[in-house]
Amino acid sequence: MAQELLASKVRIEEVEPGVRAIPAAPTAVPGFIGVSERGPIGDQQLVTSWDEYLSVFGGYILESHLPECVDAYFKNGGARLHVVRTVHYTDPDTPASQTAVKGDVDIDSAGTAATYGTVTSSNSAPFNLASGDTLEVKVAQELLQSMGFRSFVPLVAACPGCGRTTSTTFQELAGDIQDFIRDSMPEWKRRYPGVETMTVAVMGCIVNGPGESKHADIGISLPGTGETPAAPVFVDGKKVTTLRGATVAEDFKAMVLDYIERRYGKGAMGRTAAE
Repeated sequence: MAQELLASKVRIEEVEPGVRAIPAAPTAVPGFIGVSERGPIGDQQLVTSWDEYLSVFGGYILESHLPECVDAYFKNGGARLHVVRTVHYTDPDTPASQTAVKGDVDIDSAGTAATYGTVTSSNSAPFNLASGDTLEVKVAQELLQSMGFRSFVPLVAACPGCGRTTSTTFQELAGDIQDFIRDSMPEWKRRYPGVETMTVAVMGCIVNGPGESKHADIGISLPGTGETPAAPVFVDGKKVTTLRGATVAEDFKAMVLDYIERRYGKGAMGRTAAE
């Protein structure tokens, strides 16, 4: 602006204050550490997409939830992620003892004779099981099946019950079907290849019953409180019949067996039960 001389050797100059820009910086960049299929060990890697993660660290593996977490992060709008692959260490204090080799289990048996079993781990000495000892290995089969990784037994879906379902018929039927399926699976695996992928729905009222039953391979929608005493049955997404009377549970079990025979029995490969 123009300078104004007020007195000898005195000068006033007004200067507009400057605004210092604050450089933009990301404030929400997370980091994930876990076991992956491959990739550099112990090195921080920046990935900006699921495809980039796949190219560097590989895909889904049963030994780790890291891939699922990364996939969910990018599906929910994430843009930048730092990933560090870790592995097992024989000695946690010695980086050179790292190993990506999975542990293995060898259970030896000679017929019915009691023998020793050996569990071999990648980070400790073998453990011996004396004769008569029990080794119990629990695997979250239902979790793996519900996530689509593996199929072990036909999946039974049932609603938990609410004010519309004062009767426990559907819960008892769902439990009976599930127990029946598990007890029958040893034989079914031999007779009906692929039966473990089947889905069964046992629902308790008209609110969600028909919809859930249509999405299952075979499903039944039992009547809720105040509803007409009729139970429609759906096969491969289509209503095929309506069951009534005191034998609804047994009739539906028979329909499940018939469905398995027609869809997974000999000569049924490539056909739906409706065909």
